[in-house]
Amino acid sequence: MFFLSRFNIDDEHRYAAWLKIFGVFFGLSLALNLVIWALILTQIGKFDLDIPLHYNIYFGIDDFGSKNNLFFLPIFASLVLIVNFLVSFYFANKEKFLTYFLLGASIFIQILVLLASLSILTLNQSRL
Repeated sequence: MFFLSRFNIDDEHRYAAWLKIFGVFFGLSLALNLVIWALILTQIGKFDLDIPLHYNIYFGIDDFGSKNNLFFLPIFASLVLIVNFLVSFYFANKEKFLTYFLLGASIFIQILVLLASLSILTLNQSRL
């Protein structure tokens, strides 16, 4: 942890501080991922078999698909969460910057997927 290296902190305390940061980032990412899953699972029963999956401001709705295609977003977000945290845990003692980058990227991806899920669900709510 580059910001902790300026202080006279031994390796045990530095690792404990890293574990706290890791736990906070993982907890936030996991909470966002669970919100995505909850949104999809609670709303999917309300839709018809074919639903709009993409909206373009110039052409309107331009992609339809099965309501089961909605599961692609939370599955993708879960895979990103798992891969990012396994890689960041592997590089914890070797590359601190990469670890923090992966932790932050996981939260960023979860937020983007949450916004995409909300957008698709809102688009389909307007069709009901």
